[in-house]
Amino acid sequence: MMTTLYIFHEISYDRYHLNADNIYQVATIFRQQGEEIKMPNTPAPMGQAMQRDFPEVIMATRLLALFNEDKTLIQYSGKSVAPKSFYETKGFLADSTFFRMFTYNFIEGNPSIALNNPKTTPAAAAVSGLQAQRLARAGWALFELTP
Repeated sequence: MMTTLYIFHEISYDRYHLNADNIYQVATIFRQQGEEIKMPNTPAPMGQAMQRDFPEVIMATRLLALFNEDKTLIQYSGKSVAPKSFYETKGFLADSTFFRMFTYNFIEGNPSIALNNPKTTPAAAAVSGLQAQRLARAGWALFELTP
């Protein structure tokens, strides 16, 4: 029974993405002192290199967990609001292609442009509904929610 549950979980993992059959994770195998160490990551330029060298690779994206302590300082100072800051856990950095590759339901905004132009749009971010509520309670007008 446990084996069946394990196999079902492994083959159904992330199947809700629209293009799940065409999404692959590239990994690295390190060999150290005769032992293989499998890591679910690659060097940063790998995606671009694979797109350049393999015509079958239509799109690539990167996802990077933030910092070792798994917390990020979020700060906000609005025109009429005193500066506020708090630590947020479990944040990630992602390429602008992330939401074009993976399917997530947005309450607001457009997934295909959500992370575009981070240099010209300082607030290029995607947050969960729960996170949006937390930011609204902290007084961030950008995340103000209406019933």
